Amino acid sequence: MSKRKGSVFDDVFRTICERLPHLLIPLINETFGTAYPMDAEVVQLKNEHHIIDDRIVTDAYVKINGDAYHLECQSNDMQIMIARMFEYDLAIALEGKIKTKHGYEIELPRPCVVYLRGKKGSRRLSNLRIKFSDGAFHDYKMEISEVEGYSREEIFEKKLLMFLPFYILRFEKNLPTGRLKDKKRLQEFLDEFEKIREGMEVSPECKDPECYVKLVELIIKVNDHVCGTKQKVKKEVREVMGGKVLTLQSDKIKEEGIQKGIQKGENLLATLINKLLSIGKNEDIPKVASDVKYRKKLYAQYGIK
Repeated sequence: MSKRKGSVFDDVFRTICERLPHLLIPLINETFGTAYPMDAEVVQLKNEHHIIDDRIVTDAYVKINGDAYHLECQSNDMQIMIARMFEYDLAIALEGKIKTKHGYEIELPRPCVVYLRGKKGSRRLSNLRIKFSDGAFHDYKMEISEVEGYSREEIFEKKLLMFLPFYILRFEKNLPTGRLKDKKRLQEFLDEFEKIREGMEVSPECKDPECYVKLVELIIKVNDHVCGTKQKVKKEVREVMGGKVLTLQSDKIKEEGIQKGIQKGENLLATLINKLLSIGKNEDIPKVASDVKYRKKLYAQYGIK
């Protein structure tokens, strides 16, 4: 059984896991009852695994403090998901088999399915009973995390910011139309995203401007997909989440880069001037300060980087 074709939701989930891996830590802590600190190292492991005549691509396979976790994003209920997860985990475990004095040994990662739609689904099976050849049974269990099971306030309180791009899915069956008669409902809808943006602006997990910008981009990407042909709604959400705020954050990143560049340039110039003073070429200093090409030539000449 091969992995299903990717969707917008899969792409966004994987992007978060790969580009913003620190956001996985609160999810893992919440789901598995662990207590990893936010600065714990999240090691990205190989997420493509081969089975007979086919391959499996997992959404996230990571290690934190030596503990392996396998997470999958699922937008709809699927009873067979428990069997699929076992198949994936078995493929992962077999690739990592080790030889011991007792023979080969394998270890399954700790599994979790993140459901983007619905909550407290009775059809969501989380246990698979396995009967071994000696007649013994063993239960394979996976954790379930439901995005819609958390309110906006709880998402920020529990630092589950990786759920924010999928927040719109709880409204998809009752999206505002964008028409004038629907003005009040549209405003209530936009207010939710205004509060999300405000929460992100003060969240320690978004203190890195690049993290903030990437998360906003992913929120907009999912919103554009879910809103479909509702152009006015898409435009309004973009303005609330992006617009001036996204521009300001981009400018902030650019400004930080400029400042770093200025500082680096000043350090290089200071190093060059000290070099000239040390070898008695004081007369070159005025030209170095005013002539960029000459300055670069001397950087190369004296190996200053």
